[in-house]
Parts: sequence; structure tokens; C-alpha cells
Amino acid sequence: MSEQPTVLIVEDDALTALELSNLAAQTGCRVVGLASTGPRGVALADHLRPDLVLLDVRLAKGTDGLDAARQIRSQLKLDVVLISGWLPDGDGDELTADLPLVRKPFVAEDIREMLRHRLGLGTGYTDEPAGFPPRAPRLLMLPTSFAT
Repeated sequence: MSEQPTVLIVEDDALTALELSNLAAQTGCRVVGLASTGPRGVALADHLRPDLVLLDVRLAKGTDGLDAARQIRSQLKLDVVLISGWLPDGDGDELTADLPLVRKPFVAEDIREMLRHRLGLGTGYTDEPAGFPPRAPRLLMLPTSFAT
């Protein structure tokens, strides 16, 4: 593993991909690529050889993230963590038995803890230089027309 662990994110939802990228950076990782389909994710994983691949189960253009994850693990021998809010009927244990799964909606600290654990990182990393106060949480303000 390189000095700064590398992560590839395979996620078709732009906001989720951005959030995962920010969480990876806060944990001390370098995001080396983003993909929104299974075939593109496999190709990037092969080319970039990241330390970890975060991969959604349901991807754009009807591609299957489980197939991509298994291909990345078996053929490329890379570490993969599935991230999904969707599983087939039942709890999906038979599909994800050999692949770790983080369920959506996820909690930011759960993602950071999973990254630290999978990549062997310490718990004290922050993206702020020493001596700076912690960054205030970022809030997304929606127009009132979106409120229910």
C-alpha cells in the first residue's frame, strides 16, 4: 500500500459519490477515480490498482455492481466494499457473504471507520492542519418548494 491509501469510487449517484469522496479525503485517502457503471469501474480498477474500491450494487445503465465487485476481487485481487440501499428479496446475505456491505443511507462516521479499518489507518486523522479549529458542518439548504 502506498503512503497515502488510494480509493476508487464506483457510484452512479453524483451526490453520494461526492460525499464518499469527501469522507475518504477526511480519512486520509486519495480518491484516484470515479465511475458510474460496472464495466468502467472494473477498467479503472485494473488501470489504477487502488487499495480499496467502494462500489454501489445498482449502477447506471443497468449494470450490476455485484458482478463488477466479484470481478474486481477475483481477477484483480483488489479489496472491495459494497455500498447499497438495495438488496434483492430477503436480506441479501447469500449475495454479499464474501463481500463487506455498508447499507445506505449511511452515517458519515461509519464510512470513515470502515475506511480506517480496511486500510489500517489511525483514528486521529483530520484534513485540517494542526492548530486550526475544526471545520463547521456543511449544510445543504433546499428551496422551500422541495420541503414536504
